[in-house]
Amino acid sequence: MGLSELEAMVRRTVTAGQPFEYGADEAELAYLSSLAADDGVELICEIGFNAGFSTWAFLSASPTVTVVSFDLAEYEYSDAAKAHIDELFPGRHTLIRGNSHSTVTEYARTNPDVRFDVVFVDGDHSLDGARADLADARAFSTTDTVVVMDDITPWLWFGEGPTAAWQDAVDSGLIDHRSYYQDGRIVDAVVPPADRAWAVGRYVTTGTSAESTAPI
Repeated sequence: MGLSELEAMVRRTVTAGQPFEYGADEAELAYLSSLAADDGVELICEIGFNAGFSTWAFLSASPTVTVVSFDLAEYEYSDAAKAHIDELFPGRHTLIRGNSHSTVTEYARTNPDVRFDVVFVDGDHSLDGARADLADARAFSTTDTVVVMDDITPWLWFGEGPTAAWQDAVDSGLIDHRSYYQDGRIVDAVVPPADRAWAVGRYVTTGTSAESTAPI
């Protein structure tokens, strides 16, 4: 419901001359929807709204899910996508505009009791930026929060930072890595070529290890 209209609206904006990164493909949208449909998932954070495709995937999967997005929202199509999401899912989406390296920490500070069930990181693709987004989101997560890092494609310029940031988080003990996905399939390692690839894990409390190592 509504995805084709959202895609058409974005393409009209692109035709008008604005730059655009398409975002998640069908396989990744299906995976994100499956996360939102899981029992007990009610509140989802995404760092990176862009044109709203991942937001649509989350909200369309379950009528009880709400999403908080952090995004610069610099482009006209982001405004149009936000309006479309609000029309489809009234009252279930919050878009916090600005640089995630300040807005995420401010949100955690002003909402100290909020804990997200899922965190989807698809924002700043530089190494330092992706590393900061992962670390900052820990403040409103628990060891049960499912963490997804998009663009684990180090052979592409926009995948270098997220891939290295994820590995750094695993090596430092911030993240308990559970699985890689490549074009919708669980794999031991992501190798080219791939349309989309992402990593899944959970935050680790300092000095402890996660109880389960089952794939998510």
